Amino acid sequence: MKIPSLSSVVIVLLLGAAVACGGGKKRQDPPAAPAAPAPITEESLMAHVRFLVSPGLAGRQIGTPGEEQAAAYVEKHLRAAGFEPVGPAMTLPVTRPGRPATRNVVARVPGTGDRVVLLGAHLDHLGVRDGQLHPGADDNASGVAVLLEVCRTISGGARARPLAKTLVCVAFGGEEAGLVGSRAFVASGVVDLARVDRMINLDMLGRPLFESLFAQTKPDGLGLVVNRVPEAELDAIFALAKTEGVELMSLPESWIQKVQAGYAYDSIPFNERGVTTLFFSSSLHADYHRPTDTADRLAPRQLRNRAAAIARIVEHLAR
Repeated sequence: MKIPSLSSVVIVLLLGAAVACGGGKKRQDPPAAPAAPAPITEESLMAHVRFLVSPGLAGRQIGTPGEEQAAAYVEKHLRAAGFEPVGPAMTLPVTRPGRPATRNVVARVPGTGDRVVLLGAHLDHLGVRDGQLHPGADDNASGVAVLLEVCRTISGGARARPLAKTLVCVAFGGEEAGLVGSRAFVASGVVDLARVDRMINLDMLGRPLFESLFAQTKPDGLGLVVNRVPEAELDAIFALAKTEGVELMSLPESWIQKVQAGYAYDSIPFNERGVTTLFFSSSLHADYHRPTDTADRLAPRQLRNRAAAIARIVEHLAR
């Protein structure tokens, strides 16, 4: 066996040191990709619902500490998801002389363009009536839970790939008192309505579709009331919902008014100002506006599927 010379050993050692050190330059590891947001689950949705219907919030009636606590809860979760205030603060007061005040929680994830997609749900309910707590699990803790989880997942994805349009999320106060929060928002100018491409309203998402109307319900169905939405866009929205096992059923506003005359919801003030709207709801049921609207009567699997479908639709509209 031939023994290498001392000089050749030194050269090999020097070359090895140079390779290990990157030729004298410090090696830079590529930046880590942002972690994908955790998926929407039945557990994450029901955790929001259980907080909102807890006795300490006393039914979240307009102008009460319970409604204020609900607004604080929404703000906390939107901030944790990476949202920022739209106005001077994330929670904006809505005052009415001689009548209970309320508040809207308004937050955004900025997009690269100047257009806006707005997602809303009302956070209040009826409080305590005739000594009985009206918890409002479906109306509308279910909608707020979906709003929070949709916002969380879309914001997480936007860290890796920015949205084309700004996503504005609004939790409206005082809906049960006559659309107080949504009417105040529309009148406030905190978001220029001329920039809003679509307003998506979430109200009562946790029960089987048509539960109170027909003997045979549609557990995996979801009602959709649209205003000024083009047919081609509706086709895409229906297809996106189907990927999550949700069958959308388009319902005319006149049909809803026929079922319950005077039924109002937070997309109406936007309709009146010419904004294109989509209103998702599983419609009325026997526990509507009753003390029996409790968390145990919701359908967690359907709520999860609907939340995932709405997340796909909102992200599609914002991209």
